[in-house]
Amino acid sequence: MNSKTIKNSKLTSERGELAQARKYVEMIVEITKIIDDDCWPAVVECKFSDAYGKEHTINEKFPIVTSEIITPNSTFPQKGMVRCSLLKKIIDKDVGLIIEVSTEIPDYVESLDGLSKFNLFTEQVVE
Repeated sequence: MNSKTIKNSKLTSERGELAQARKYVEMIVEITKIIDDDCWPAVVECKFSDAYGKEHTINEKFPIVTSEIITPNSTFPQKGMVRCSLLKKIIDKDVGLIIEVSTEIPDYVESLDGLSKFNLFTEQVVE
């Protein structure tokens, strides 16, 4: 079975989530270095901190995180973006408005810790 099916005349994923209901945003990351330039496209290291101060690292092929061409001669760090699904907005009494995102959809990106859901400040997300 393919990853998308028609159910009740609406496009759904295998998990039954409505594709039309999804809102996509971009999470701002810092591209810190090239991890592997033996392959094309090269794999880069990206870092960001969540709303609670925990630093996360993502290693991904550069076209997933930037429209710029990354080579060994590129200057680091530089700004990158990871496409995400906006899951919800939360008011946290200690830190304020938090945006919960998932990097699993649309590009199946996860942190080195295997995480794909993150709580971020609004200034870390481009809607």
